[in-house]
Amino acid sequence: MVVVAAVAAVVAAAAVAEVAERVVRVRRARSDALLIHAASPTLNGNIALRAAQACVPFVQGNSLGFVLSLPSPMRISRGPWGSLHCDTPRVALRTDASGDVAVSIETGLIFEDPTDARWLLDRAYNRHDRRIRMAPLRIVTGEPLVLTFTLGRAELAEPIVLAGPLASVSLEPLQSRWSIASESQRDAMRERHEAFFDQAYFDAKRQCPTRKYRSQSNDPHAPLVEPDTADAVVHALQPHVVSARQGPAEGLSLVSECAVQCLCFGAATQASVAPAGVAQRMKSLARYDSEGAPTPASLYLARYAVGHSEGDPHVLIKPSVHIATRRDWVLVICGPSAVTHSVLRGVIDTQWFHSVPVVLSLHRERAHIVPATELAWVRAMPRDLCAPTLQIIT
Repeated sequence: MVVVAAVAAVVAAAAVAEVAERVVRVRRARSDALLIHAASPTLNGNIALRAAQACVPFVQGNSLGFVLSLPSPMRISRGPWGSLHCDTPRVALRTDASGDVAVSIETGLIFEDPTDARWLLDRAYNRHDRRIRMAPLRIVTGEPLVLTFTLGRAELAEPIVLAGPLASVSLEPLQSRWSIASESQRDAMRERHEAFFDQAYFDAKRQCPTRKYRSQSNDPHAPLVEPDTADAVVHALQPHVVSARQGPAEGLSLVSECAVQCLCFGAATQASVAPAGVAQRMKSLARYDSEGAPTPASLYLARYAVGHSEGDPHVLIKPSVHIATRRDWVLVICGPSAVTHSVLRGVIDTQWFHSVPVVLSLHRERAHIVPATELAWVRAMPRDLCAPTLQIIT
């Protein structure tokens, strides 16, 4: 009950502007169709209280769009001579050249065309079956959806049972217009970054999870982007840290800027960057106060990766990029799921908060982030696309 109340307060605080309710429709073509329901801010009660109280981007990332689930558990096994068997009807299994298994499920769901938007099918986020691998895909409206994902060869050494969330469904705008930030926009984003990550922020954070983001979500903030010029602007503080991303989940790709070694010890998580990498970031990113000391905000960026929160297997990555969106638009942070780690989905109110924190969930005791590879991706979207009202038609 405490967590539910905390989440309700977070969601209410995050609603900076009132937006018209958006309704989307999905037709159930069969009685045994997959289940579709609104994504849960608390992951059905499975997030920590401190996250519910303080981490608005995480809560909003949890509640983005909808979740596809099986009506009952599905069992997949190998028979004699490697043949594949499934106890659920309308499921096709195919082994590829590498030995991985492609699973295709006739969902029995038909998505109707949303107004001024597109349907996006993606992996389940923030609490998902890590055996399931899939890439983002745009849903063809008016046709029965076939959900396809991959299971690794090693996963089927023994019979497995799949249950719970299989995939996520959300909306994306038909178009999002990106541009390079102007000088005045760059200066304004930098000033807001410095003001948020001041010394008081870090002093409070040492005592308990800070609620500064939550409290400032209610304050009026003038948008830096005019709607007649762009939907989002970006300022890369270092070269080669972002690139354009086309196709499903259209937006920007964030590139890993340093080699990061991540270690998870259960109650503690560590992330380390080579000293040369930290020194280089300090040289290029540091800003200094009147006494010649680096500002807390620039130190925040220079320390590229840190263990995120005590007790959770999470690593916080701080890309050297600032992004601003127009009024009533937000930034969705998402990304791939690898063997050793996956990107947690978050929603940032980039009308006033311009940093782009990427949180990785570690799946193994050790994970290595390779530099100059895709770390995550971001997409800008109108706020009213985040949690539309679902109408199911039978």
